[in-house]
Amino acid sequence: MTPTGSGGAGGEDGASATGGGGDGGGALVSCGGSLGDTCTETEHCELREPGAEVCDERAIGVCVARPRVEECPEDCPGVCGCDQRVHCNECLARAAGVRASKDTSCSSGEYVVGVNDRVYVHSADLEANRCLTLSLAWPTESDPRFTGVELPEHWALVDVMLTGEMRDCTAPRTPDDDGLHVVTGATGALSWESEPNTGIPCVIDMDVTLALEGEPGTYHVKATGVVVDNTCLL
Repeated sequence: MTPTGSGGAGGEDGASATGGGGDGGGALVSCGGSLGDTCTETEHCELREPGAEVCDERAIGVCVARPRVEECPEDCPGVCGCDQRVHCNECLARAAGVRASKDTSCSSGEYVVGVNDRVYVHSADLEANRCLTLSLAWPTESDPRFTGVELPEHWALVDVMLTGEMRDCTAPRTPDDDGLHVVTGATGALSWESEPNTGIPCVIDMDVTLALEGEPGTYHVKATGVVVDNTCLL
């Protein structure tokens, strides 16, 4: 009787190990906090610390398998990720290895090298269902409509695009003409921490107010600590 009972317990242990395999096989791997990013490219760090803020880098979680993109719903209500980018939904955020935050606005930046180097700043407003993209270039001159925006030396604001769909900030695409708001003027300021010796922006702060054709009032966007991709190693 005793050997049979022991065998039964062993079977339960075996089942537990198999169950753990669903989250990557064997024991779960902790991540976050002082441990850093210990997850593989096919996993994301799922928060398991009660009461912790979703995007708190000090919070501890465990590595779990990312959902496959094809498993996620196609609807795009929009969520802000802890990477400060807008994702169509929480499942797609996890598929990208990112936790979804509770923020209703998020901003990101990218740097593109060319004849005139460009910086694109994207700011998604989930509540208003709008996406703002500011296009800055160097060396050139600002569009006359946007000379009221203060910029670092030698940089110019050459285009401002405001669309009526937040999802325009999820990936570069050409919005429908009927979804565009005509921006007639802009005031405010953009400033940034730059890479030593080059002046290339690393982290941008912006406080910009737009005047829109056919709309009363103005549209105001403020964001701090916007990290610019393809530039500095922070």
